[in-house]
Amino acid sequence: MLVEGIILSAFLQALFKALFKSVMSSIFDEFFRVREGKEMKVILGELETKLLTICAWLSYAHEEQITNQAVEDWVNKLKDAVYHAEDVLDDIYTEASLGKETISLKILLDKLTSVKMKLDSLASEIEVFSQLPTTPTHTKRLTTSLIGEQRPIGRQTEKAEILKLLTNDDNSKIEVLAIVGIGGVGKTTLAQLLYDEDHFPLKAWIHVSEKIDVFSLTKRIFEAVTRGTFPFEDLNQLHLKLEERLKKKKFLLVLDDMWSESFEDWNLLCQPFATAAKESRIIVTTRSHHVATKPLPFGECWSIFREQALGPQEHDLNRELGELAEQVVGKCQGLPLAAKVFGGLLRSSREGEYWRGILNSKIWTLPTGSINILPVLQVSYHYLPLPLKRCFAYCSIFPKGYVFEKERVVLLWMSEGLLHKDEGNTERMEAVGDEYFSELVSRSLFQRDIIATSKFTMHDLINELAQFAAGEFCFKYENQIQGMSGKTRHLSYLRDQYSGEAMKFEVLHGVKSLRTFLPLSLKDSSQTCCLNNMVRDKLLRGLTCLRVLSLSHYKFTLLPSDIFKRMRHIRYLDLSRTYLKTLPTSVGFLYNLQTLLLSYCPNLIQLEETICNLISLTYIDLTATKLNQMPKSFGKLTRLQTLTTFVVSDGKGAAISALKDLTKLRGKLAILELHRVKGISDAEEADLEGKTHLKEINFTWRTSDPVMGIISGTRNEDALFDMLRPHNKIEKLTVDKYYGNSFPRWMSDPSFSSIVYLSLSECQRCTSLPSLGRLAGLKELHISNMRDLVRIGPEFYTSNPKSQGQDQQPFWSLEMLTFEDMPNWAEWADVEVYGGTLFPMLQKLFIVSCPKLTSAPPGLFPCLLSLHTCKSESIVVQLDAPKYPRLQQLN
Repeated sequence: MLVEGIILSAFLQALFKALFKSVMSSIFDEFFRVREGKEMKVILGELETKLLTICAWLSYAHEEQITNQAVEDWVNKLKDAVYHAEDVLDDIYTEASLGKETISLKILLDKLTSVKMKLDSLASEIEVFSQLPTTPTHTKRLTTSLIGEQRPIGRQTEKAEILKLLTNDDNSKIEVLAIVGIGGVGKTTLAQLLYDEDHFPLKAWIHVSEKIDVFSLTKRIFEAVTRGTFPFEDLNQLHLKLEERLKKKKFLLVLDDMWSESFEDWNLLCQPFATAAKESRIIVTTRSHHVATKPLPFGECWSIFREQALGPQEHDLNRELGELAEQVVGKCQGLPLAAKVFGGLLRSSREGEYWRGILNSKIWTLPTGSINILPVLQVSYHYLPLPLKRCFAYCSIFPKGYVFEKERVVLLWMSEGLLHKDEGNTERMEAVGDEYFSELVSRSLFQRDIIATSKFTMHDLINELAQFAAGEFCFKYENQIQGMSGKTRHLSYLRDQYSGEAMKFEVLHGVKSLRTFLPLSLKDSSQTCCLNNMVRDKLLRGLTCLRVLSLSHYKFTLLPSDIFKRMRHIRYLDLSRTYLKTLPTSVGFLYNLQTLLLSYCPNLIQLEETICNLISLTYIDLTATKLNQMPKSFGKLTRLQTLTTFVVSDGKGAAISALKDLTKLRGKLAILELHRVKGISDAEEADLEGKTHLKEINFTWRTSDPVMGIISGTRNEDALFDMLRPHNKIEKLTVDKYYGNSFPRWMSDPSFSSIVYLSLSECQRCTSLPSLGRLAGLKELHISNMRDLVRIGPEFYTSNPKSQGQDQQPFWSLEMLTFEDMPNWAEWADVEVYGGTLFPMLQKLFIVSCPKLTSAPPGLFPCLLSLHTCKSESIVVQLDAPKYPRLQQLN
């Protein structure tokens, strides 16, 4: 069997494991009892037996027993059949969960019978491929061993040589430096080392990949340089704008993984650079058969492998492992990527037998057929734990150079049913996904992006490995449709390349079992595109097996009311950054929906009541929408874990008490329109103190609302805020437009020592600040637009100024303090601190638009580095060294 077959059979093992778990679910037994599905139960039992038979063979089949080329076609057919089985079982599972009939028993029975017949036929062919006795494949328990960011090893000589060229200012024109070499040799790493140097005030890093489009590439350079967008499609205008931005500026541009050899394209691309400073430089990394960047010497390759396999602290190996390690490094052929990936693979075991088994694997000598994947990468994939195989292969839908967020990838994996936990494991599924992701990072299959360091990407060679692991079941729709077939389940495409063209999507009529429809973009932009109505309203309706549907960044305001009626399998729906005004009523049919993304929909004003039928919903992002209230029955969504925004109703929708039953909430929650809360008992019933997994809360009132004057006269706003006390492990707290006269007592409670960030804004009626100096963990404090605040006195530091000698030093951890738009603040009182100072760790202090403040900040500032005063003309700062011994910047 070729390498392709080995990779596919490994993928199929993981798929079988997931399917078998579904068949064993106890929820089916109850469904058969209620719906009198005896015949279906019999067929399901036979299906279970057939799965056991096939899975047993797959579990024990090893590369040395599989030598027939035909097995590859058989594996593909089997995988397709298993996907169909998953779809049918998902229908049954949904029916069982709902407890009501939405699909007739006969339809389900016919589907199940068809699947069983396919598996019967495929199982009968097993004997052809399994004549020889087999031995079990060694698989390791999934562990997380992420050791954090590592220093690059090697390339110091090349770096020094290129750095001389970069910093040589004697040239009469902008220099272009090419770093040339085969994939995996370390071209990008070398470019990263150079990019980190501080010789250029203006820098841009662009991943080009295989194709070059001069307009798109120029646009990405413009957006990287300006941190803005270019909304037009005119290359001449774009060139003029970029030329204006770069004029007489010294810049460094890195074009990573450039393949095009067109002189005409290159000349056109470089036109806007003509007026830039001649000291500017362009670095291009590219592949070539004439390798200029040589493989690493054995010693440097060994150092990379050793650090990846053993960690930064433990570098000693016993004699047996030492000898095996030398053989391993020899197989890496001097390629840093290979050394990193192989080191990640062997980190999970210190058993010589395990290392020797991998070294002796016949995958090293198998013919590669039509693929060109490094053997070390093939081996690394083969020995991944089964759950990781499907997750990794799924990421083949990401284009080369695509930058992704961990949270979003985990949500996609979860929606596709790729995450599994053992019986009795009480971990959240998202936590399982986090472990999978960290493991792929630790094995160097994912790597941090050089620009957006909180995000990740895949090396081009790793991306190619994922493509071959997934086979024809994952497809990136680029300029060609070759490769898409009826077996394709997961589809992605670059959104800005398929704007408004219905013809390019016609091929989807033949892909009825598609599970993923995912438009993506290589640039991090808020720019929206057009999607043809025929594609959106008609073609998508026929994709009834979808698990993941994204229409993000498209310019539509309405969806057909019944568009989701037949999409019962959807788990992930992304409608973010659209102009949608309201959700279609058919959203209530998405019984399996787990993730709903509606962020940055500026026209979204309401959610349909039918959304409360979504009993599986765990994640809903409503950031930056204009919702006026939550649906009346919102409290029924008891599985919700992430809810970014809750808008208190004025009586027609959900009251704040609806939060009572949402006990699983975690992460960030913004509660808006708090002026609508009817009374103190409602606030108390919300039970925010019981939501112990929340880390960040935003409380917002609405002073501009005309009803405010009426409400404020009928209740005690201070007492109401007191009842909104969160649990004391909260880390970030924001209070905006609070209408009371004083802050609640809990805000000064030392037990809230986990708060690291606090913002008080537009609390117009408050005449004093809470005793925030008692919050021992507070690092960042912002106070703004407090109209009635005239004086900051001792109460700001402690609740009892007379006990200062016994009290803890105030603001012990505070590093950044901002006062802004305080029109009447005139006095900042000093307080004597026993054995210390008021702000012992403060590094940055901003006083902006405080026109009446005359006194300088009180006390000593031993760590202050920056002091900024703006539009605060009355303040006088005495720059005496004892008070500001480390001050570096004064504005």
